Amino acid sequence: MVGLIARYIDYQHRAKAMGLIGSGTSYGIFINGLVLPWLLPDYGWRSVWFVLGV
Repeated sequence: MVGLIARYIDYQHRAKAMGLIGSGTSYGIFINGLVLPWLLPDYGWRSVWFVLGV
């Protein structure tokens, strides 16, 4: 990722891009936590996997 960022991202935006990439998993876990209570009771665990996977 560092090689791609160094090649394609302007110097002044590289730290923002690295921060976004590095914290992407945390954003995903946060979104899962928000969506899970609404989907799971009515549609089951398979719907959670499908919706969040898409």
